[in-house]
Amino acid sequence: MSALKQEICPVSGKRINKDWFVDYNGKRIYFCCPSCPATFKKDPEKYMEEFRERGIELENTPPSTQDHGMHRKGARKEPHGGHRKG
Repeated sequence: MSALKQEICPVSGKRINKDWFVDYNGKRIYFCCPSCPATFKKDPEKYMEEFRERGIELENTPPSTQDHGMHRKGARKEPHGGHRKG
């Protein structure tokens, strides 16, 4: 059985928008909207376990962005490692 790619937000169950993501332990997790990453960050291992159980293979974090912050394409770097729309 081949691994599945992430297509669904782990928090809401809606389709992902690749503009919204968090890099966690070397993996990139995508979300549907800007509010879901905060929920994920409260208990990330819960969601990581669900990915493993479902056989979902997450993308690796690109080497230059492994800071565990929330990101949006075109965002500017914030002082504490996170990103926000800017």
